[in-house]
Amino acid sequence: MEIPFLKGHLPRQVVKFIVSGGIVAGTQLTLMFLLTQFLGLWYMFSLVVAFIVAFCVSFTMQKFWTFGDSETSGMHIQASSYFLVALLNLGINALLLYILVQYVALWYLFAQVLIDGLLAISSFLIYKFVIFNRREIKAEEGAML
Repeated sequence: MEIPFLKGHLPRQVVKFIVSGGIVAGTQLTLMFLLTQFLGLWYMFSLVVAFIVAFCVSFTMQKFWTFGDSETSGMHIQASSYFLVALLNLGINALLLYILVQYVALWYLFAQVLIDGLLAISSFLIYKFVIFNRREIKAEEGAML
């Protein structure tokens, strides 16, 4: 996938991360909106439900497409690590969302978009250099034997 105006400016992996992140963010925001606006659920509960669905979409896209990791050996380690990062992000997300909605009076979806942008940068670095780094996976598998 080549994007002409980005050619030579961003590594392909970063573009894939942004595209897949956009799909995941769209999934999360849409689900959050539907649960909150149409089912009348509290926005914080909607966040948790949307997080679970978005997690599944995100792990699959990042592992297999963004980072091109088709290996299934060590996938349980990757999924566990990915889930820990996701839980940490969820905690940060919930705290920031609550603060931005309750104290700064931002609309919950706008606040969520801002938070997603902040968490994307740290997540990319962790995924690239830790979770989907095949050398790290092989070392952990060897240590477990």
